Amino acid sequence: MVVGGLCSIRCSTTSGYLRSRAIHYVNEYAIHGLRTLVFAKRRLHKSIYMKLLEQFKYASSLCDNERIHALKQCYNEIEYDMIPIYVTGIEDKLQPGIWILTGDKAETAITVSQSIGHFTLNMSLIRIMNCQTLQSTAYKIYEQLDALYSYHNDHKQKPNHHSILTMSRIKTINYNRNSFHISSSSSSSSSSSSSSSTSRPSSYMDGPYNNNTNSNGNSNNNDVYYYDSNEFIFNKKGCIISRYIRRKHKKHPGMANESIGLVIDGKSLQYALHTSVRDAFLELCMNVTTVLCCRMTPLQKASIVKLVQIGLAKHTRYGMKPVIAAVGDGGNDVAMILQANIGVGVYGKEGREAVRAADYSVTQFRHIQRLFLLHGHWSYYRITITMLFFYHKSVAFVTNQLCLIYFNGYSDIPLFGTILFICYNLTMTFLVSLGYGMFERHIQEKILLNKPYLYKEISHQANLRVWYILLWILDGIWHGVVTFFIPFFCLAGGNLYAEAIFYETKNNSYRIYDFTMIGNASFVYLWIAVTLRSTIWTRDFNMMLIMCHIGTTLNVVILFLFQTFVPSTSNEYQRYAQLCRSPAFWFTFPLTVFIANIPGLIWRLASDTWWTIRIELKNLPKKNKRKSYLNNPLVWLKAFVFGQTEENESILQKNENDINTFKEQINHSYQS
Repeated sequence: MVVGGLCSIRCSTTSGYLRSRAIHYVNEYAIHGLRTLVFAKRRLHKSIYMKLLEQFKYASSLCDNERIHALKQCYNEIEYDMIPIYVTGIEDKLQPGIWILTGDKAETAITVSQSIGHFTLNMSLIRIMNCQTLQSTAYKIYEQLDALYSYHNDHKQKPNHHSILTMSRIKTINYNRNSFHISSSSSSSSSSSSSSSTSRPSSYMDGPYNNNTNSNGNSNNNDVYYYDSNEFIFNKKGCIISRYIRRKHKKHPGMANESIGLVIDGKSLQYALHTSVRDAFLELCMNVTTVLCCRMTPLQKASIVKLVQIGLAKHTRYGMKPVIAAVGDGGNDVAMILQANIGVGVYGKEGREAVRAADYSVTQFRHIQRLFLLHGHWSYYRITITMLFFYHKSVAFVTNQLCLIYFNGYSDIPLFGTILFICYNLTMTFLVSLGYGMFERHIQEKILLNKPYLYKEISHQANLRVWYILLWILDGIWHGVVTFFIPFFCLAGGNLYAEAIFYETKNNSYRIYDFTMIGNASFVYLWIAVTLRSTIWTRDFNMMLIMCHIGTTLNVVILFLFQTFVPSTSNEYQRYAQLCRSPAFWFTFPLTVFIANIPGLIWRLASDTWWTIRIELKNLPKKNKRKSYLNNPLVWLKAFVFGQTEENESILQKNENDINTFKEQINHSYQS
């Protein structure tokens, strides 16, 4: 019988020269970044083979946990006393430009991570590997936290305001089924110390994160842990409430302010995810630059996602959970994809389970860059601005009605007809907002892909902040006020109760119109002003957006058809035809629309200048240099005049060239 598998399994029951040689070749292949596989053989007698086959068939017929345990026992008997015969190493490069991190050896994952830039060659690595007990895992986690805090304090960084449990305060760790107890006994602790009562830790679904409460609302005591010192600050669930959970530096995050990587295997991870130490493990992960988890089960992958979601939510404003994206290409990634906020499935050779479970699917891993940096940026910006458009146009419409209340004695007389109330949001302002939300490209594709740091500019709900929403609401109020009072003073003479007089070109005479004429004129001005406001904010007039604007103008046909087919006794009969024949309506039209959109024009120019400055200055490494550019009026002037396009020279380069030219002129004049 010949079988192939992982080195840790195939060589676990083998001893002697063959085992050492197999491990030697496995490590050598792993260092070169190859996926390793060990093949072993065992000579079986026919009677033994038939006996093992019967056991396997019986185990396969069982259900649930009995089947799992029976199959595991059967596999152990089949793979007992195997002799390694050869070792293989293959380069796992299934798709162009992307490496797949799989395999048993941590050296393989580390080497491949270094080759793709996940780990840098000079990065210090923290290894939590092959932990056999919860005590040893906790010891290593707190030991590394202690080292980070010591480094943090030695280099005179800002100290933590609350106490933190570190290895200098841990003496003995005892774990049993009902509690996880840390005492200050005099006995020394080491990574190999363990209690005889140690049992397998519970899954990530246990404990406070799962909100296990009884009928009285109290948390389950089975997962409570406590300390015998009074110098720490705890919450009601026994967790330390002070944690350096956020990264402190953009390029060198964490307490140590240097690049540090963390490597942990699945065996140690099952203990690190226990309710007693997972907060500390999350803290350690958030204070290093890069985390690499190897040999994980599907449940552990989902556990990591949930740990970050709920663990970081306690340290964010209003308790908002962070947005987690998970990418996978196989069936073992389905649990992780379903647990994450955004799941991305990749079409590959491992089936389509991940693609069917994901929110988005890509054909190759290298397309993920465009998915997030390009389409993710565009999608968020489109959706948020579309929401603000709806707030803006609705506020403008309501404000226009509210201005009438003061002049109609607070009665229920509307300024517009019923059909206008229906068509305003249904057809007249819908297409432009929808087209913007689907086809707008506020920054060009090449700029977003070449400057990935721009993604951060729209993260953390940047376009939905309170002050930004208030600006759009105030702009909507301005539109409503302008589109009411300008027709009120220009067409009605300032007295709403007096009938407006318009010039009738058909009979070369004057004609008196009633209150409805002012309302219809005000509505047309409001509709055009709101549509023009969204047009001003559009930066990319592609064919689809042009079609949406053309579709919006077709509403004029709806209005003229409506005024034609209503009864002649109706207030809406031929009103728009009469407006079109009135010079007063056309004289007031550009004045109203222009004044209503003056804030929008200024806002658009300021927005373009701001984006140009952010595109140019955000990636400058030195803060003082960024500050000097921000304080330079010439840079702002160039950003206002030239903007940012692919063909244009950088405004910073323009500024440097101007300064150099000026210096050369000064030197030339001095030499002369």
